[in-house]
Amino acid sequence: MDVKIGEYRMSDFGLRLLSVELGAAAVDTNALEIPGMNGAIDLTEAVAGYPFYKNAKHKLTFDFMDGSHDTWVWKASSLKGKIHGRRFPVVLGRDSFYYDARISVDTAKLNQAYSQLVVELDASPYKLALRSSVEDWEWDSFNFETDVIREYKNITVPARLDVIGGVMPAGCVFECSTAQVWLTYGSMSCLLPEGRSTVPDIIIREGVNTLQFTGTGSVSVEYREGRF
Repeated sequence: MDVKIGEYRMSDFGLRLLSVELGAAAVDTNALEIPGMNGAIDLTEAVAGYPFYKNAKHKLTFDFMDGSHDTWVWKASSLKGKIHGRRFPVVLGRDSFYYDARISVDTAKLNQAYSQLVVELDASPYKLALRSSVEDWEWDSFNFETDVIREYKNITVPARLDVIGGVMPAGCVFECSTAQVWLTYGSMSCLLPEGRSTVPDIIIREGVNTLQFTGTGSVSVEYREGRF
């Protein structure tokens, strides 16, 4: 399996992936202890109705053939100069999602022929879809068993749109061709302005989220799925 970090494919540097360790993002808990009461009141989901998470730590271990200490020093320095300490999207194999992560690189000489390189990712808790609902799908990375086709671009109003939400609660961006498009979501209705806008009260949750559009014009709904 190859790994792409930003614009760089690790195979282009002669790296061979040995192991992948994907850590779990810790829940950002909030508990209130009250004197005279057993236990504590869990307020973790009190604000938004869903939990928030801290960053996740992932580790990728590679080896590569260099044949000498001089070649090892040069290759390790070259790769560090390109990705160490920087924030990049990281794609594992043919996954249609990427990790948004800060990269750190460590390396060691194993023997005369081989060296080891360890890439650690300090990543956002959710990995994000490579393509949003208004971008063309890249079928080479599309997983027909787990991925969802979302085509929410230039929808003629009036219309009903069922947005298929992923695990990560997320907002979306609306782009209207006119200032005459009304949006209804549950019990809430609002008039969308012409051009791009967001509605802070609309959070796409896991499952089917129904948006009703009335008025005249067209609307695009930009949504990007996130999953663990």
